[in-house]
Amino acid sequence: MHQVISTQSDSALLVNISGSQRWLSQKAALLSVELVYSSNTSDRKQIREQLSETIAQLQLNHQTLIEGSTHIFHRIAYHRKCKRCILAHP
Repeated sequence: MHQVISTQSDSALLVNISGSQRWLSQKAALLSVELVYSSNTSDRKQIREQLSETIAQLQLNHQTLIEGSTHIFHRIAYHRKCKRCILAHP
């Protein structure tokens, strides 16, 4: 029973981080468009800061998925094709 709960917890973590990546990529796209169309200098500075923070979070999550996934995969018996998809380089 403990193994099942641990496996579900690890799977949930991977799903949550992956979902966060989708949301962060959409946010980065929106901020990029705002940056292109903004003419106000102070707004552009604020947008750049938000974009930098978003990109940093995307990179951190990506590293977590790559590095964290490897130790999770040792405990979970995933199909090889699924494992390759998650650990593949972008």
